[in-house]
Amino acid sequence: MKLISFLAMLSVYMLLWACHQPAPRVQNAAAMQAQESDTMSHINIALNQLASRVDPVCGMNLNEGSIADTALIGGKIYGYCNSGCKEEDLKQRSSKKK
Repeated sequence: MKLISFLAMLSVYMLLWACHQPAPRVQNAAAMQAQESDTMSHINIALNQLASRVDPVCGMNLNEGSIADTALIGGKIYGYCNSGCKEEDLKQRSSKKK
């Protein structure tokens, strides 16, 4: 009987202890986007190393510090404003070769 009482009290204690743990932090969408943009890295490369100072997909002018991704194609380095533009460019180039 003492064992049953002890186990019952132990389970109640564990339940109460679990309820007092801090809840996981939930961020709203705006806070998550801000965090993602803070962690988005840019490639440090001199503009004179690029084949063009313009993203070949979207036409955005590239500045030092604004280059998010690069690709080496035919011995030339192409810069992109984001990885989506790089993927699109590589897909377009591979479809032209076929």
